[in-house]
Amino acid sequence: MASPLAKIGILSIGDMGVGIAKLLVANGFSVATNCSDRSSDTVERAKNARVEILESDEDLASACSVILSVVPPRDAAATAQRIADALALAGPSGRRRSEDEPLYYADLNAVAPSTVKSIAALVEKSRVPVRFVDGCILGGPPAAKSGSSSSPSDTARGEEWSVPSMPTSGPHKLSDIPGYGETLFRVLNMRHIGPSIGAASGLKMCFASTSKGFTALAIQSFTTAHRLGVLDDLRREMRERLPQHLAAAERSVVGMPPKAYRWVREMEEIALTFEEEGGFAPDTFLGTAGVYRAVAEDTVLGEERTGRRKRGLDVDDVAAAMAEGLERKRKKNESDSMPKEKPNPIGRGRRSSGAAFSVDALPQVSTLQAHQRLKTPRRICYSGAGFRRDKTGSKPDREVHWVVQTSSVLRATGLFLPIHYGACSSDTARSISRAEASEVIYVRPSEFLFRNLRLGFLLSSAMDYRPDACSSRYVPASYCIDDPRSTPPD
Repeated sequence: MASPLAKIGILSIGDMGVGIAKLLVANGFSVATNCSDRSSDTVERAKNARVEILESDEDLASACSVILSVVPPRDAAATAQRIADALALAGPSGRRRSEDEPLYYADLNAVAPSTVKSIAALVEKSRVPVRFVDGCILGGPPAAKSGSSSSPSDTARGEEWSVPSMPTSGPHKLSDIPGYGETLFRVLNMRHIGPSIGAASGLKMCFASTSKGFTALAIQSFTTAHRLGVLDDLRREMRERLPQHLAAAERSVVGMPPKAYRWVREMEEIALTFEEEGGFAPDTFLGTAGVYRAVAEDTVLGEERTGRRKRGLDVDDVAAAMAEGLERKRKKNESDSMPKEKPNPIGRGRRSSGAAFSVDALPQVSTLQAHQRLKTPRRICYSGAGFRRDKTGSKPDREVHWVVQTSSVLRATGLFLPIHYGACSSDTARSISRAEASEVIYVRPSEFLFRNLRLGFLLSSAMDYRPDACSSRYVPASYCIDDPRSTPPD
């Protein structure tokens, strides 16, 4: 067996990383990685690809002449920092790199130009012997074509492998490496597009915005059509009028679930790129990130893994799984927004068993319905701290308290029929509470009076509540039960 051309490090051995590893091994290179803190699936994947597994980053940085960073976008900076730190230490052989024999570090991750520039600056600041290469990957993982030969001479010409494009940019390129650089550059299907760090990453952002952005649109379209019951009709119309769009949408949507978690950050990096470099608002691709976040976090599709697929094997099931997940999330959000059962702070009246009040969670009930439901009224004193201001609205004068009559039914709707309202002292409110109310509950005024227009209508109609006389001069204070200035009466 011929000796390998060189040892190439890859972090990490995911779907793309393992494809690149197999391509390199088939073309006469050896490949190594560090699988510490990685899953057993990753270790098994590396072994099956004939990748050497080293114990640490120090070992990897010492043994390899090139390291390719192929990680989720969120891990790009941390991975570069790991290698920079490892270069400052010696491996088990005690070998340290010098400027005459630098490590080539190619960042092939899907990040914004500003992000990759910050990563390059991080490496430079570490003062380690590294040649930083900005790169990207356009296309799917390298894969041997069906029925291809495993001969290195065939694969080296790229005739038997499907290989993505890997543009690079910056002051350094892999073809500069003496001896095997040109071969590595060719096998990886690289093309150097410019001397500036950020150009290759920017190209990736623009490319991915059209491909993965289109996939996100297709996810939303197919899911919504499924919920409307018109998914088959949508696909029929697209097949007749946009056959290429339909084929691309179906292919990308079905292949998307195992990668959705990675694409969340990638869409955020695209939003950053378009804002910083293009001058556009980031909203579009922040929304696209939200689509992939929903796939990854709110549906069973987020549990899918390449090679072990169970759901989302066709467009219909992707749409069904998305609809199920989004409906489940909607119900959970509604449940979370409902008032929680907890005792209200009270004075010396009987303890209330009512739930905490939330105006936003109330159903819409008309005044007529409210009066019709008032069958078994019981009086409850609702007391809160407010202030009447003078005509200039500048200084607080007297506290305002109110007492309302309601029933258990009306309490659930948040509508109250007043039996007393006015500017009165705490003593007056206390006497009303004891004489006319069966329960005393203290609430935040802004939550049930000033924000509740339905209550305002009841007050004005039942008590001849004149806006010109008082409403403009009654304003809610920041009522807090823990505030001693607004402690309810004993």
